[in-house]
Amino acid sequence: MNRYRQSIIFFGGVIPFIILGVLLGSVLYGRSKLHATKEVKEAAFEKYQAAAGAVSYVEEELQIEGRAEQMAYWEDQLKG
Repeated sequence: MNRYRQSIIFFGGVIPFIILGVLLGSVLYGRSKLHATKEVKEAAFEKYQAAAGAVSYVEEELQIEGRAEQMAYWEDQLKG
């Protein structure tokens, strides 16, 4: 194989495949990292939604006439 053909094979075939392999590996790594971050954020959002639902339930209960005063009374009794 002469030098001309060898350099064409090297620069036209080998190096592009190496570059494509590195790019593919980095894309897969980044994708897996993004997927893990997404799962963590979705879990935190679900916890937030559950807490917001509980808060809205408590707020509804406290808006019933006399409930806020009862809660304040019992909190004072428990503290004192």
